[in-house]
Amino acid sequence: MLTINSWRFTASMVIMALGMWLLGLCYTVAWSDDTGQPKNVAPLMLFQDDFETLKAVEAAFNQGPVKGYIHAANQTTDTFVFTYVDAKDPAKIRNVSLIPKSIAVWKQFKDLTRFDEIAVTGQLLSRPVPQAHILVDKLEVIQRWPSTGLNESSYTNPPNWNELLLQNNSLVGKVHAVAGSGSVLMFDYQQTVVPVIVYEPELTKNLWRGDKVELTLSLVPSPDKPAHLMLENDGENNPVKLIKSVRDLEKQPLSVEGPLVRFPQNPIYKDGAWAIEYTDEDQVTWNFILQGKDGDEQQQAIDQFCQRLWEDLAAPLEEGHKEGFMLGRQKYVHPSTKIKATGLARQTNPSQPNPILMIDPDTLEQAE
Repeated sequence: MLTINSWRFTASMVIMALGMWLLGLCYTVAWSDDTGQPKNVAPLMLFQDDFETLKAVEAAFNQGPVKGYIHAANQTTDTFVFTYVDAKDPAKIRNVSLIPKSIAVWKQFKDLTRFDEIAVTGQLLSRPVPQAHILVDKLEVIQRWPSTGLNESSYTNPPNWNELLLQNNSLVGKVHAVAGSGSVLMFDYQQTVVPVIVYEPELTKNLWRGDKVELTLSLVPSPDKPAHLMLENDGENNPVKLIKSVRDLEKQPLSVEGPLVRFPQNPIYKDGAWAIEYTDEDQVTWNFILQGKDGDEQQQAIDQFCQRLWEDLAAPLEEGHKEGFMLGRQKYVHPSTKIKATGLARQTNPSQPNPILMIDPDTLEQAE
């Protein structure tokens, strides 16, 4: 007899399984200059989940090689995500999972890094899942993004999910992404981003990237790489508990203290960015991007302060991955170089990658 719980599991597997490699959002901050727009940040690119965009993806691949760039390349978890941008309509953006059709293509995947520009020949797979999957026949690297030493595999150390969830099936972490009107959730647990199957999208559709949450989870047997988790709803307790909403940060005065962070130049942060890494009592981490509250001169003063401190107390930036630095997701962190600043927080978009701290550079100081 089909019980409610078994029906939910079956339905969720039909909706989401078969390899939900997903998704990333091509995120960035999108404010006008008078509300704090960082001038070095690329225009907002939101994950487009509509049917018309999916049709555009399919049509493009039917016509031949499709150019785009790598959003995620994690050799440890075998996660490879390609960003498609419609040449005729740049508003149509889709992040699609790549599946190698041959061993030769799979070997090429192993050499990919984030932001590499590539051309992909393949077919859109017909699968009853929100995430688009491309079976790749051929892959050509057009231009590699300059190496920063920040390959995702270099800092990813996935836990043994089975052992972890047997000990405690409620995990505290951070929302990395929400798509499919809540049907897809990417969960950031201690530097590992894992897809979570959602059978009740109303539980997750209003979450923002960066929200601190406690999820009740189980491990899905297949696929095993990348691992997939699933929300466990016993019918009595909500499997999604919002502990801290990042939207509450908007225009709040904050004092932030923590290690100095450097985001190297990339298509999102065109000139790179400085940040303070804040980690709470549950080891959940946010990066507060430092932005001058009154224009370019203040931003230059912030950049100069951070650059001097970085060079005085650490190795040169280009050697950051070799001496005295920790690696994070697209960032260098120097844990012994701590700073603090006071300013106004900005968090205006549900897919914003990092909160921004609008400050006067006079508030910047080295912490003890």
